Order: sequence, then structure tokens, then C-alpha cells
Amino acid sequence: MFRWCAYCQHLIGEVPPYDDFRVSHGMCAACFRGAEGFEIAAGVLHAKSLFEQLERAGRGGDLEASETAVREALAAGLRPSDVLVGVLHPVLGRIGQLWASGAITVGDEHRFTAFALQLIDHLRFDER
Repeated sequence: MFRWCAYCQHLIGEVPPYDDFRVSHGMCAACFRGAEGFEIAAGVLHAKSLFEQLERAGRGGDLEASETAVREALAAGLRPSDVLVGVLHPVLGRIGQLWASGAITVGDEHRFTAFALQLIDHLRFDER
């Protein structure tokens, strides 16, 4: 299971069960140490908004909109790994749930997966 800091929106690490790929929230050590008087930096809490933007962009096949959202998230302090694990991973999980419930077709799911792969390539480019 992936642990995600609910305060600074960064990956904390993995915890058992390691075969469970869901995201669990907590507080990283740095945020815990500074919890007294902790103020969230402007623009850092883009994860929920980015999740929604990526889901919309992916379902519509709009790679340009997703690239814009990712650039904004990176500029706000999210690392590429944070975008992958804390945002793209849950979006892929959501798409899987929609497919399993019959809300989207297998073709929709495959298009979103192809979209996600393109987005990952974009993140690799930004990471260099």
C-alpha cells in the first residue's frame, strides 16, 4: 500500500500489504515535526484538482490539457513521482472501477491507459 502525506501531498513510502496498490493517507515526518503552526504552502495542495483534471482530460483524450495540469502541479512543488503515485495511480484505479461497474466500456479503459502512458512519457521528459 502506498502512503501519501495528506499535508504536503508527497509520497511517504510503501507499507504492508505490498500487494495492495491503493493509496493510504498519513503525515510525513517533516510535516509531523512542523505540525504545530503548520501552514500549507500556496499551491501545494493541487492533488485533488489534478486528479479531477486528469480524469476529465483522459476520458476526453486531451493530452494537452493534462500536460498543462501536470506542469502546474510540478511548478507548485509536486515531484514527478508524486504525480505518478499520488495522482495518476488513483485516477487509473478510478477508471478501473468505472469499467468494472459497467459505467465505461473496455475501449474507454484502453484509451485511458494509452493516454496515461503518454502522460508518463511527458513526466519523464519533465524529470530530466
